[in-house]
Amino acid sequence: MLQSSLLLGLVVMLITACSSIPINERVAVREEINQDAEQSLKVFLASKPELQKEFDASHGYFLGSVSGAVLGLGAGTGHGILYDTEKNTRTYMDISRLDLGWGIGVGQSQLLVLFNTDEARDNFGEGDWFTGIGTATGSATDLNASATGVYDEDTTFYYLTESGVGIAATARVVNLSVNEDLTDTGVSDVSMPNKNFNIVNQQTDGAPRKWEHELPFFAQNVIDKGYNLPLPYGIALVYAGVEQDFKMNSMDVGFNGGAKERFDFVDFKDASTKTHAFQLKADAWLFPFMNVFAMVGRVEGEAPLTVTLDGNGVLDYLNADCSGLRPSPSCAIFENENIEIPIEIPVDGTTYGFGTTLVGGWHNYFATLPISFTFTEMDGKEIEGYTLTIMPRAGRVFNLQGMGSLALFVGGSYLQADLTVVSSLSCETRDFECVGNEPFSLDFTLDQSNSDHWNMLVGGNWDLNKHWSWHAEYGGFIGTRDAFISSLSYRY
Repeated sequence: MLQSSLLLGLVVMLITACSSIPINERVAVREEINQDAEQSLKVFLASKPELQKEFDASHGYFLGSVSGAVLGLGAGTGHGILYDTEKNTRTYMDISRLDLGWGIGVGQSQLLVLFNTDEARDNFGEGDWFTGIGTATGSATDLNASATGVYDEDTTFYYLTESGVGIAATARVVNLSVNEDLTDTGVSDVSMPNKNFNIVNQQTDGAPRKWEHELPFFAQNVIDKGYNLPLPYGIALVYAGVEQDFKMNSMDVGFNGGAKERFDFVDFKDASTKTHAFQLKADAWLFPFMNVFAMVGRVEGEAPLTVTLDGNGVLDYLNADCSGLRPSPSCAIFENENIEIPIEIPVDGTTYGFGTTLVGGWHNYFATLPISFTFTEMDGKEIEGYTLTIMPRAGRVFNLQGMGSLALFVGGSYLQADLTVVSSLSCETRDFECVGNEPFSLDFTLDQSNSDHWNMLVGGNWDLNKHWSWHAEYGGFIGTRDAFISSLSYRY
């Protein structure tokens, strides 16, 4: 029972930490938190007048409100504001608290944290998990500082409750994190750099506009100019289904184990591929305008083609004598015949890729240029090749209010796919019918590339929030290639 309750409490904390506030509600939520903080500070100072001196000497302070209840185990959530009194800035933060102990708890707790050093204030503002042991009893007019051990020696923690009963003898886990919905830190609500996509969310009073991540390089310079950037790192699960025709560039053929050569009487036609690939993609914003990524995955499918043999040419190559009373057995197969042998080569293997995406945005409009290179290593070694893809796109972002944002785009897709097929055909393996006891085999190496390099595409990207997005696009309006690509991404 205890383990189940603890797990439930942790789930509550994590879900709350990942929740997003709709853009159109953020101004009102921010103002409500501002008013609550101002009122809480008045109550703290009025309840303990000697606190004023310590407050004036502090290097900053945090005011927060946590709601929740405890009966042996409890979880509380809330919001707060971190004030930097030197820089005159404020950072909105989320609070998630888990208590394990004896007693019944309060409906609401007001928190005041004072910092004795700049380092303590800055460390607190980065957010973290804190643990400690504390006791808490009192009413709305009673202050208790017994929980100072939750943080460090340079941080003093006060709280007051809004009910007559408090928490007693608890082990506490507290998670603090910057609320990037409410704090204008330059993190974009859409998964690309932009300017003024979320202008309704920008703070006008005490906004830090401080980029909290190591990447991309020069991010702070861009943030200072009013741009917003997506979270720097991402991981995605990508599906790609592609069907396209191929043309033959060269072929070498060998008969009955002989050396491979180029022959006029051997031809290949109807070459195509149909594949389905799943890839795991990891990316990072290296510069504000440049994303780099790497991919690994599996591809499955087939590459059908038809081998056409001019029978008389085969007989000439084999020096088969079809005259006389006892002609060569091969004559019954090839003489005056055009033989078509349909085959399907499996396309099963591992794909590796890397690339970059160049991005620019202004207001609700954007342009992107993804460039990727993929190498395929087939399991049976029958096919190997690489693919170069360039996909310029342009589009517009639409605000969906409480449902995130939707980017719709159109563009083109350039694809250069070069494949080398190495395979064998034999009547003994029943690729075609044997006649008499005459064995016949055909070995070949075929170099081919996709017939059409360009086609058009349309698609969309739905950003549910700063972290999660779903992407889908279709290309196939011109040429002989049809492609559908979809991905689910998480940014952090």
